[in-house]
Amino acid sequence: MIKYLALITISLLFLQNIKGQEEESSFDEVISFHPFHLVNNGIRIDYDRKIAKNHWIQIGPQFYAAEKNEDNDGREYNELMGVGFSVYHRIYLGSKAPSLGTYFSYGATFSHFNLKYDEPTSSRTGVTSETSINKFGGDIVIGYQTQAFERLIIDVFAGLGGRYADRDFTGLTHKKFNKFLYDYGYTGNVILGGIRIGFSF
Repeated sequence: MIKYLALITISLLFLQNIKGQEEESSFDEVISFHPFHLVNNGIRIDYDRKIAKNHWIQIGPQFYAAEKNEDNDGREYNELMGVGFSVYHRIYLGSKAPSLGTYFSYGATFSHFNLKYDEPTSSRTGVTSETSINKFGGDIVIGYQTQAFERLIIDVFAGLGGRYADRDFTGLTHKKFNKFLYDYGYTGNVILGGIRIGFSF
């Protein structure tokens, strides 16, 4: 894992040097979308704002919603509702283009999920159980942000994070929803990576 992150870091720095110092960016705010969150039935929209020459604050509200239907009978739950919030401090490593190029960021994230599901026992047929999850985490990320066209922003990133999920249950069946890294109730280390698409202004 460390070798993987080191390789990404070196590659991003190499790209920064090859591209050279970009022209001074003229924007102080960015609104961007995370496509990856759609996989987990969520939507995340980030708001980035410059607070100093090379320093930005990144705020990311998240919303989750899904229901079981004929197209997804394999889901463990009947209904999902959730919200989340992330805050990151982003530091750009270039000197002449503080809003573009290679950056390092770190921050914290919180999510709340409520998942409803049927009790499997015949004696409680039709009775719904619930798992309520409060999930806390911290991340470190390195990435590369570039400007495509006049206002379109493309941001590619990778990193590591940690998650802790505190769960409450109602009913007899206590589903933890912790089967894989990005499950709603997962506790442990996670690998971060993805792309953001946004607009600057």
